[in-house]
Amino acid sequence: MKLADDAKLYRCVSDLDNVNVLRNDLKSLCQWSKDWQMLFNIDKSKVMHFGINNVKEQYSINNNVLAVVEEERDLA
Repeated sequence: MKLADDAKLYRCVSDLDNVNVLRNDLKSLCQWSKDWQMLFNIDKSKVMHFGINNVKEQYSINNNVLAVVEEERDLA
């Protein structure tokens, strides 16, 4: 099994239209990962909200709600 490693997806989210665009982006990314057999480790996938105008919605991958974190270590 192959795993996609260190992928990041981000978008400015200030209203529900942006939320839906980001959710569609996640769906597209998941479909790509299935098509190319590069599955994401959902347990290691996280959501981080930035800014005071951010609509802090839940996001999911394959019907699994992603954990929300305040900080995450990014390995270089």
